Amino acid sequence: MEELPDGALLYLSDSRGVFIPQAFCEQTKRECVRGVADADWQTCLAGPDGEWYWEAWESILGGAIVTAPDTGQTYCVYQDGDCWLLPCDARGCLVETEEDAA
Repeated sequence: MEELPDGALLYLSDSRGVFIPQAFCEQTKRECVRGVADADWQTCLAGPDGEWYWEAWESILGGAIVTAPDTGQTYCVYQDGDCWLLPCDARGCLVETEEDAA
């Protein structure tokens, strides 16, 4: 992604490495996230030694909608090194990722 949209929030630094998925699930209130299967959430919470950890994270990246409890703003989760929350609307992300353009 060349440029992040206005309102993008840096959520987790890439310095967490393979622990980004686990940290996302630990630090995000589950009730603020929709579009994620409980099994995927639990798999990421368990950490990177789990057999399906990366598949579960891909599922979260592909479907999670995070709602900020204070504003009601919704975000899609995007990772390109760092983990970002990108503003979204009823149609999904407001930006086109490199994968979408391909």
